[in-house]
Amino acid sequence: MPSTAVLFPCANLGQLGNALPVARALAASGVRAHLLSLDALHDQGVAPALEWESLPEGVTHAELAVPALSPAFARRPFVSRLRAVAALAPELRRRAEGFDAVVIGMDGAFERILLQEVRSRGGFTALILDGPILPAPCLRRGRGAAWSARRWLRFHARRLGLAAGCAVGLEPYVPGLLAHTPLDRIYTMGRFTTRALAAHGIPTLLETHGIPRLAELGRSAESAERVEHRPGRVLYASTAFRWHDEPHLDRCQRRDLEALAGALPAAGWELHVRIHPREDRSVYRDLACRPGVHVSPPNVPLADEIAAAEAVVTSISTAAVEALGLGRPVWIHLGAFPDEHSEHMLGACLPVTRSSEALLAELAKLREGQTPPAALPAEVWAPTTPESGLLIAKSIERALTG
Repeated sequence: MPSTAVLFPCANLGQLGNALPVARALAASGVRAHLLSLDALHDQGVAPALEWESLPEGVTHAELAVPALSPAFARRPFVSRLRAVAALAPELRRRAEGFDAVVIGMDGAFERILLQEVRSRGGFTALILDGPILPAPCLRRGRGAAWSARRWLRFHARRLGLAAGCAVGLEPYVPGLLAHTPLDRIYTMGRFTTRALAAHGIPTLLETHGIPRLAELGRSAESAERVEHRPGRVLYASTAFRWHDEPHLDRCQRRDLEALAGALPAAGWELHVRIHPREDRSVYRDLACRPGVHVSPPNVPLADEIAAAEAVVTSISTAAVEALGLGRPVWIHLGAFPDEHSEHMLGACLPVTRSSEALLAELAKLREGQTPPAALPAEVWAPTTPESGLLIAKSIERALTG
């Protein structure tokens, strides 16, 4: 009798980092796990990273063998994306054959093809939600009202469109909404995210175990604190807003970076910008020419950059959680962002600054020896995160055998 098999499509390195511990734990219990690189669609370096991994018996990997999309899927206009989905759907459905479950890292169009195929055979479907999420939108007045209205309309239009697409079997061909695709289970990184998703009104069962790629944070914080950071270095971790169809927030981030690129060096701070791997690096070319500003090379590990910094600044990036785990103080900087953005998980749990002057005032406290606590809030980071890979694997096994 063939053994049970689970498919893990991986669109980027974060998803791979979450899939690997779960796949290894499943293999140890006799469940086959297959890691499918989606580099041909997203160009995120999953396949090269897998080549360096030592995988146990029962864990296999392969690339999706289709012509590479150029530009990558997320950088294409809607009609071009639709054509790509239609053209590649038969191959993706074929790749889902023989699997009893599919565990995704995001519920994009291609993942929805795999979900639809596995679900049609009564298989198990799950999402390991890699990062934080905004609460359901509501209409507001005052600063950010226009963005709030756009976000409210987009949220409800996409939710209705996705529901209609699912009802007629066309869910891969309509715009998606994160975590709203029909699933059996969603695994979250902390209680805040779980509550936010529950408030969205989704029917999917939610489990809070933490995300496996952050499992080493609690164990590594002590050693990271022994790494000698460079005094005066501030790391800004950018977010790929345009990749996620958020051009307004992308413009907000650019305005904040432009302001910080002038204010921090003028005050004696060295600004290092960590570009999100899914962003277009060319748009930061002018920023790199500014005195006192450095754009980090793409091949430097994030953990090394965090350890070298005296402080970390971001608007939404999960790098904030990693920085806290590595013992560095973090500020959520939202100078140009709408007020509603502070309701994001990180803004709700961490200190927020709303201007370059306010951030400089906070950084000045570091020079005076007033180091803020660098601890992982339990609301953000589930205490079970170090065991999350095993816990998620056990949850999948129970679903497959129950």
